[in-house]
Amino acid sequence: YVDFTKGAESGYVRFEAAEGAQKARAAAVLSESGGLTVKSYVATLEAVT
Repeated sequence: YVDFTKGAESGYVRFEAAEGAQKARAAAVLSESGGLTVKSYVATLEAVT
């Protein structure tokens, strides 16, 4: 799920399974931009509990 308000500088991406979040964070770390590209923007991922 994506929780983001138009015009905001940050938002949340929620995963149903912890494994999905782990894979997304690993992909972000390995990318050259330091995050995942979403519609021409770079999204950085941080763990939130």
